[in-house]
Parts: sequence; C-alpha cells; structure tokens
Amino acid sequence: SFSAGQTLFEDYGLEETKVLLREVCDDLCKRLHKNKKATKSVSLAILYNYESEIPGFSKQITLDAPTDQNEILYKAVLEILNDNIKNIGVRKVYISFNKLSDADFMHQSLFEDNDKAIDNREINLVMEQIQEKYGQESISRTSSLLDKSMFKTRARQIGGHRK
Repeated sequence: SFSAGQTLFEDYGLEETKVLLREVCDDLCKRLHKNKKATKSVSLAILYNYESEIPGFSKQITLDAPTDQNEILYKAVLEILNDNIKNIGVRKVYISFNKLSDADFMHQSLFEDNDKAIDNREINLVMEQIQEKYGQESISRTSSLLDKSMFKTRARQIGGHRK
C-alpha cells in the first residue's frame, strides 16, 4: 500500500481540507505512476482538533476497478470526506491506497468518457515529468497558490523533514 498524510499547525475548515487532500492525493498518484501500480481501495483518516469530543474518523471504500487516475481517486477521497466530515477543525489527514495491482492496462468504462480519462492521465503524467526534471515547485495546480495550501511546504520536505 501507499500512504501519506499531513499534520496541520492550525485548524482547517472543509474547503482548506479539500485543497490539502488534493495535494496529498496527487503525491500518492505520482507514486502509483512511478511504480506502475493501480489501486482498488482508498482509505481516508481525519483527526479533529484536540479540544473536540470526537477524535475523527477513518473510512475506506473499494472502487469498481483498479485505477491510477488522479481525478477518480480524488473523487473517492471526497466521497469519503463528504459522507463523514463534521464541522470541527481538522488537524491531521491521511490517505492510503490499498489493494495495489500492476497498472499495465486501463479498464474501459461504458459510463465514462474514456478519451477524457486518457487525456487527464496524460496531463498528470506530463506534470509529473516536469516536476521530476525541474523540481516539485516548477508546475502545480492553481489551488496550490491558496493561503492554506501546504504544497510549497511539502515540496521542500523529504518524508516530512526539511531537505
């Protein structure tokens, strides 16, 4: 399995948490692509602030087919989040991709636009190649420019520690 998380220095609301989850999900997808793996299971754990009577939650969903596509996996993370989140400040997030398999082929769907899925996958792979060649901060999503984004902080770390 592949997993990653982030401990926050202040409480994050729902929208800030979604931005952070996108960043963590993209990092994990990059690991999937680099290792030529796909996942069929997505787990999300959220821990609330220390003053909360509810510690948080940890939930998992199984996908219909293995995938390494950023958009599909991020939508799965959001589904878990939206079904379980409480209106309490978030302090820690963890995402895990489980039930890994080789990503030698891509499952076609009768219900989704496969050409769009292939285009999105190609865009993500090109972004990852640019980051690999020119550095993590050379290209990013516009959401990474938001005040509460941890993208720049995470890009300057290895395993949660300064480079």
